[in-house]
This record gives sequence, C-alpha cells and structure tokens, in this order.
Amino acid sequence: MRLGRRPEVEVAVTVTVARSQDEAERIARGEDVTVPRTEAEEETAAAAAAAEAFFEPEAAKAHEARAQEEDGATEGESADKEPADKA
Repeated sequence: MRLGRRPEVEVAVTVTVARSQDEAERIARGEDVTVPRTEAEEETAAAAAAAEAFFEPEAAKAHEARAQEEDGATEGESADKEPADKA
C-alpha cells in the first residue's frame, strides 16, 4: 500500500490585544505602545484627534460615543457584579 502525500497547510494568525480602541489603532499603525509617549507625541496625537473632529465630525462623534459605551459597560458590569458577590 502506498501512502499519498498529504497537503500541508500553514496559517499565520496575528492577534492584537489592546486596552482601548485608540491603543488598537496605534498598534495597527505600528507604534510601540509599551514605550510611553513623549510630550511632543501626545501633542501630535491630540492635534490628529482635533483634525479628525474638524474634518470628519461624524467620525469623531462616533469615536466618542464608542468610548463612552465602553466606559459605561465597564462601570455597569462592576455594578452588576457587586450584588452577586454579596449574595
């Protein structure tokens, strides 16, 4: 009995884990988020956010709403867990 060659499959998977949407976007751009930003880099990021708000107000509002939803979900989850822990 002769065994045929089985095809080999190779898959590369990249997983990005970030604490916020902003951090995920920074990682996607290739920034090293493990190194703290300098003051100049913070100013540049703030200027980019202001430019986005000026030129794409809908996108800026959506980003802000998403951030508030994430904050609200985190607060709501912790509030829900407190009574369950006491019971």
